[in-house]
Amino acid sequence: MPALYVMGGSVLLQAFAGAQQARVKAMIDRENWRMQEITRAETAANAAWFDTLNHAERWATNKAIAREALSVREKTKFWDNLRHQNAASELSKGMRQAYGNLRGELVSRVGAKSATARALLRSSMQNYYKARENMNVNETLKGRMREQAYQQTLATRDFGFTPAAQFRPGAYVGASPSDAYKMALIQGIAGGVSSVAGAAAKA
Repeated sequence: MPALYVMGGSVLLQAFAGAQQARVKAMIDRENWRMQEITRAETAANAAWFDTLNHAERWATNKAIAREALSVREKTKFWDNLRHQNAASELSKGMRQAYGNLRGELVSRVGAKSATARALLRSSMQNYYKARENMNVNETLKGRMREQAYQQTLATRDFGFTPAAQFRPGAYVGASPSDAYKMALIQGIAGGVSSVAGAAAKA
């Protein structure tokens, strides 16, 4: 019988020692998990920071592209309009001079009221209006080309922004140190009691 008491005491000591080991292991596991969570949080924070910098750089680039495209369009428009006005003025001046010369020639040769004179003068005016119309059409086409070039330049902007991944804390699924201690102690005692009971039955 004393041997059974000794055996029972030994079983209890082993159960307490095993429970203590389980408790320490659970503490280490939980601490390792905490360190992993800290590392994950730091990695996510760094990624979010770099994403923010990248987005800011893209916005600045996009603004610069839009500003430069608008500047080029407005400068081109200004010079095209100036050239158009100068060309139209030169055409009108040349037309007035040519019309006056033609009219003078016709009056001196065939008379101002003759059908031939009127037909020639009317034809010269029609040619003038056709030239003006062609100039206006060309100016309209230039305007469309300016707008197309402007839109094509704007289309080079990069709006492919992706939101930074938000850090989502994990949940610790391991046993707490106290629970690990209790479970290991119960299992150790249960196993020990079973061993002592088996030994008692044999005795």
